[in-house]
Amino acid sequence: MKKPVKIENPAPGAKPKGASYRPDSARFDPGRVAFWTYPMVIAWISWRDLDVVLTFWDEYRKYCWDHVPRTANGVTTLDIKHWVPANIRVLGAFARRASWAASDREAVDGPKVPSVSLTDAIRSVHAAASEGKISAIALDLEGNEVKIEAYSWSRLEVRNSDKWFELPIYVGDRRKYTDARFPRDEVMAVWPAQNPTVETRPVAEPEIILRSSPGKKKGQGSYAALDEPLLDEMAALLKNLSVASPEEAAKRVSSRAHGAGTIESKVERLAKRFRKRTSQNSAR
Repeated sequence: MKKPVKIENPAPGAKPKGASYRPDSARFDPGRVAFWTYPMVIAWISWRDLDVVLTFWDEYRKYCWDHVPRTANGVTTLDIKHWVPANIRVLGAFARRASWAASDREAVDGPKVPSVSLTDAIRSVHAAASEGKISAIALDLEGNEVKIEAYSWSRLEVRNSDKWFELPIYVGDRRKYTDARFPRDEVMAVWPAQNPTVETRPVAEPEIILRSSPGKKKGQGSYAALDEPLLDEMAALLKNLSVASPEEAAKRVSSRAHGAGTIESKVERLAKRFRKRTSQNSAR
C-alpha cells in the first residue's frame, strides 16, 4: 500500500481534500462492449445512465482509488482506498448515497436517485431472463463457459462476493455459476434508454474484453492498455523509494492486474512491461 499523505488540519467546518484516480474513460466505454455483468445490468435498469454503468464495471473499478482522510493523534492523513469489486451490496450503498445527496441541499456532487429501485431491477432481470427476453452466459464450477437456461432463473439467486469477476449464483444453498454476463444489446432493447441522446453503439474491436473464460487465450488481445494505470503506480512507488525494484512494485499492484493467471505470472508480466516502457521512454 502506498504511504499515506500527511496534510495540514483543515479549517473548522472544512473537509480535507485529497486526490482521486480514474482511468481514461475513453478506454472503458460500456456502450461499446458486447456483454455486461450482473451489476452493470442492474445499474442500467435503475439509472439508465452509461456513466453509472461504468461505475459498476469491474474492469474499470480495478484501477480506481480515492484519498480518504484519517485523523490520529491530532494529525490528519489521506490514506489511499482502492475501490472494491461491484456487487449488490455496493449497488445498495451507491443508491443510499444518492438518496442522501438528494435530501442534502448542499450536496453538489452526489449521484442522482435511481428511477427504478434496485429490488425491482433485480426482479425484472430474473423475470426477463426466465421469459427468454434476454440471455446470459456464465462460468460453471469447473470454469467452463455455459449458457444459463431460461427456466432456471426463477430459482437462481445472485449473492455478494468481494472477489473480482466472481459474483456467485446459487440454487438454494448450492453454488452453480459465477461471473454471469448478458448481451448489452439485448439489455438495452428490453430496457431502452430514457434519454434520447444515449444510443446503442456498435461493439468496438476488443482492446478491452470482458472475461469470457479463465485465463487469456491466444487471440483474445493484449492487456497492455489495462496495465498502463498499474505501470503508472509502479513508477510512482519507485520514484518515492517505496520499493527497490520493478518486481517489488509489481507485487504491490498485482492483485488488481487483469486476467485470471497466478499472482506470480502477473508480477512477471507487469515487471517485464514496466522495463520495456522505461527503456522506450529513455530511448526517446
